[in-house]
Amino acid sequence: MWKILFIVLLTNGVLISQNNWNYLPSISYPNTQITDFLVDNNNLIVYGDAFNNNTEWKQGLIISKLDSNGTILKEVLLLDSLGDKLAVSEKWGKISKTLDEGYIATAAPVQRNSFILIKLSSDLEISFIKEYTDTTLISNFWYIPLEVEGGYLLYGVVQHPDLKVVGVVKYVNHSGDILWDKQYSFTAFDSYITDLRPYSDSTFIMITSESVNPSSNPWLNEYRYGIHILDYQGNIIKQYHSPSLGFIRNVIPIENGDFITYGLERKDIYFNTELLQSELTRFDSNFNIKWSFNFGNIRSIGAKQLQRFGRTVDGHFVGVGQFSAKNGSDPSRGHGWIYKFSAEGDSIWGRSFPTPLLPDEYPNGGVLYGVGALSSGNIVAGGTAEDDNNRYCWIVKVTNDGCMDTLFCQTSSVDSPFEETDDVNIYPNPTTSHFIIDSRFAIHKVMLFDSYNHIIYETNVDASQKSISLPSNIASGLYFVQICTKKGSIISKKLMVNK
Repeated sequence: MWKILFIVLLTNGVLISQNNWNYLPSISYPNTQITDFLVDNNNLIVYGDAFNNNTEWKQGLIISKLDSNGTILKEVLLLDSLGDKLAVSEKWGKISKTLDEGYIATAAPVQRNSFILIKLSSDLEISFIKEYTDTTLISNFWYIPLEVEGGYLLYGVVQHPDLKVVGVVKYVNHSGDILWDKQYSFTAFDSYITDLRPYSDSTFIMITSESVNPSSNPWLNEYRYGIHILDYQGNIIKQYHSPSLGFIRNVIPIENGDFITYGLERKDIYFNTELLQSELTRFDSNFNIKWSFNFGNIRSIGAKQLQRFGRTVDGHFVGVGQFSAKNGSDPSRGHGWIYKFSAEGDSIWGRSFPTPLLPDEYPNGGVLYGVGALSSGNIVAGGTAEDDNNRYCWIVKVTNDGCMDTLFCQTSSVDSPFEETDDVNIYPNPTTSHFIIDSRFAIHKVMLFDSYNHIIYETNVDASQKSISLPSNIASGLYFVQICTKKGSIISKKLMVNK
């Protein structure tokens, strides 16, 4: 009989496997919420909010620098000089690297109707803090920073007194002074700017989510997406509005004017729940679609799916966010999600990670908000882990192949996004042409995924249907059957096809 010895290390009670890890750094301030993370010259920068526990219990901004082994080199807690609480959010608490080797970040005071821009040096010393107010607006704080030639673009949304939400872009110089300020609205209803990136030497690409009508059901507002090319004065010189409903959250410019978008495609509506699935799409410079595919599990609009994207050392892309994990009848848990793909739409690998909080029983779980690659090729992602009472800084480090354990790693092109349960069975398995669903739940829809998470077949199911025929051109191999019940739950099974 073979015996296998596994050697592990424990740091702060958290399992570490060789040089890669999934752990909670020892941030000095309690209840730390991390809303952004970046890799800078093999150092790790985390940004969020936390509470001062020394002289006065007050909420401030936490900025920490760690080395590539996860050891904290420096941490700063920034408190508001006027006595307010400073806050960040997953939508607007962001930090970016600047060309002078420093950083630029946005945040907001809780009580004042304004937002602040913070410039830091490479050693996290404050260079300046600039506050922007507008007394005519109801809200004025959802901004994300991006350095460009001559200064910074600050983009997001503001809300007018009539409650209408519009997109906004501010162009400020390197001292934070406003050079121009423009608002963007594309329908009679709300418009959100969800991403903005440099597109060429003289243009930017802006992604918007635009409400097309006031829905009678407040949970199901109808949105389309827009893609806009802006010049350096903020003028729209080219744009495209989707003919169908959908959401785009991120854009990745690539070569020859092409770009990849990440969004959510509506798959179904069950009562007041809109069910969506992650979608990657590649456009050319004329907004023609080259390819598009869905992947990952189907979740509601409020789910934290992929949040931010980065480039790997081999030229591919990696996104991070949250994955809904479920085991049988247990509550769904939020696991960290890292997903790697190519510019040609190939799904390279995906991994989900439970938080290091033991036991893994907290419904909120964790979410990864930022990602980057070290010079070694390893990928590091950071975000927030939660238990019932507190939030923690959370960092995950894996190899370029997605392996946590460098001694043992089973690589796979699929991110195994599906839960298994004994409440639903399918047979025959293996099969050649069809399978039968045996379920104690009423079935609403059945979808078949290949090993790259591409949907190759889907069908609505009536009450009498039990047998599902496979597409005639399906090849032998491993597939995933995703079963949506009329209760709104999603169950999946592995299916082997032998022809």
